[in-house]
Amino acid sequence: MTAAVAGRPVHSVDMTAIGTRVRVATTDPAALEPARRIVADALRELDEVASRFRATSELGMLNAVAADAAIRWPVVSDVLWDCLEAAETTERLTGGLVTPAIGAALIAWGYDRDLDEVLRRDPTTLPLGAPLTLPGRWSLDRETRTVELAPGTALDLGASAKARTADVLADLLVDRFGAGFLVDLGGDISCRGGSPTGGWRIGVADRSDTRRQTLCVHGDLAVCTSSVQRRRWARADATAHHIIDPRTGAPAAEIWGQVSCAAPSALEANAASTAAIILGDDAIHWLERRRIAALLVTAPAAIDDAADSEPEGYEIRVEGWPERADEHDE
Repeated sequence: MTAAVAGRPVHSVDMTAIGTRVRVATTDPAALEPARRIVADALRELDEVASRFRATSELGMLNAVAADAAIRWPVVSDVLWDCLEAAETTERLTGGLVTPAIGAALIAWGYDRDLDEVLRRDPTTLPLGAPLTLPGRWSLDRETRTVELAPGTALDLGASAKARTADVLADLLVDRFGAGFLVDLGGDISCRGGSPTGGWRIGVADRSDTRRQTLCVHGDLAVCTSSVQRRRWARADATAHHIIDPRTGAPAAEIWGQVSCAAPSALEANAASTAAIILGDDAIHWLERRRIAALLVTAPAAIDDAADSEPEGYEIRVEGWPERADEHDE
């Protein structure tokens, strides 16, 4: 998913940070460059504090100590504490389906470093067979501002920290500059403040970017997409992706190639889209019971070879997700 911001009065800038594409858009051209600097600085700090791949990050040190023993870790930085609270909220919203405690499972499946490095590695170096690594146990103590981890637990904040940061930055920029802002952190999109004429144009595309639906978003709203088609890598005997089903300790079954959800915040939208990937066939009922608007696209592996099947997957819309317009949205 990308934020498609075309023409006046929207002004935008793109960059790369925290291993993903980032876009900042605003209705005030004078605010664009200072907003870009604020976002870049915040994402640099997020990476330095909460990256699972940095041995020197606060999260990296926490995970290293917990690998061998139970710990109660005093959280120093506000950034990591806020990310942990966001992860706890995500876990609660999804009934444990989306949990940060799947870090050890991701490592066992081969996602133990930045994705670019994972993709360059010889897949035959990974052991044959499916690792059996169930999520660990963790909890927060707000009185002492500590996080407790059971032995062998590793936290991965990828399912919530990016979405939470999109919300925080969008709110911060609106408060600072008084204009409308859209912050897109790799498909976690948070819109805040006054909307441009016609609304924020948010494009939803498949992996090849050959099909696109453009949403026109007005007001404070977030749209997030979770996908099993992009962050995936080869093992000696299979392929794997980054969305772990905590009930099995393995990558979620590829029923849905991607799921997009709309919600008041990116944290809520991302929690729902990730949970839907994990739930597979049960996702539609789960989303409908929570009245979450969503677009679900079947994974390539789940598509019949029938001549009339759509090559990038069948689309299912729930809870008022808009139909595609007849015209091509570019």
